[in-house]
Amino acid sequence: MPSRHRCATCHSYFVRNKKERPEHLYRYGVRVVKPSWCATCGKGEVYAAGECRACRHYRNKHGKRRPRYLWDDSCRCRTCGIPIASLGRDSNGYRRQVNGRCDACAEYKRRTGKARPKHLWGAGPHGWCECGYPAVDLVGKDIPVCERHRE
Repeated sequence: MPSRHRCATCHSYFVRNKKERPEHLYRYGVRVVKPSWCATCGKGEVYAAGECRACRHYRNKHGKRRPRYLWDDSCRCRTCGIPIASLGRDSNGYRRQVNGRCDACAEYKRRTGKARPKHLWGAGPHGWCECGYPAVDLVGKDIPVCERHRE
């Protein structure tokens, strides 16, 4: 319990060192630190060892860095290329994907042990639009768009 003439920090220092806290330690205010971001996903909330809670929990559980497809919305399915962000989320709030594959490709791989063939993808002639629909046209030279976004 701190005494009446010391703040909690000064009292703690006194209990540990059996002497008053030196002036150079209490003259300055709070130490200014550089803002930090998670080393894995870039999130602005660092929890421990330079990582956010989700990345740190993943590293503690699996012993390796958290894969990109778990935190990056721009990732696409490893097999068919549909944008993972367009698949929505399950009841727990997680992206609908398994090991970087959409549900359909993951289920096909689980059943057959092989990658899902191209004729089953349902992609348009130019792949997938960012919204998750098959792309039917290109804007410019390299941006695939679906029927809804073609103008």
